[in-house]
Amino acid sequence: MTDSTLLKADAREMASILRTAKCVRRHSAVSFDLLAEMLTALCTGGALAGRNAKGYDVSSPEYGRIEVKSRTLGTDGPFPRVSLSPNKMDGADWFMAVRWTEDGELHAAVMLPKTSVAPLFDRRLQARGTVAHIRWDNWQSGNGRVDLTERFREALRGCGDTPAEPARLASA
Repeated sequence: MTDSTLLKADAREMASILRTAKCVRRHSAVSFDLLAEMLTALCTGGALAGRNAKGYDVSSPEYGRIEVKSRTLGTDGPFPRVSLSPNKMDGADWFMAVRWTEDGELHAAVMLPKTSVAPLFDRRLQARGTVAHIRWDNWQSGNGRVDLTERFREALRGCGDTPAEPARLASA
């Protein structure tokens, strides 16, 4: 199959998904980033924060405001990382990092409290002050770490082929 033929096939499949998937109408996007946010809300008893929330993606009764970062393995070169901007640091109480395999399988879901992320962020903030790239190994060994990988896997197994209720949005 040529690159052009494969691209056309992918475009047709994607267009079909976008036209027929009800979740696209509710969320305007389908991505691993949004899936990570939904799973974080489900596994923390929370709700999606909505588009206008500044610096966080999920509001949870147990954890407060959670910023969710999602990456696919291999997309950040030889140094796996979690990238955060200063406005994200100001807006969240907890930070969830979700990693996916190149085949779209869940690899890990690890959450840290702001008190643990702040020193990692400060050490890795770039000179321009716009972003900090925190090494994945440092993230995984952070104090107060909550590993939700198995809960995410259970939630994904429970998704199956049954129609789902629309995800709740946190009230403004």
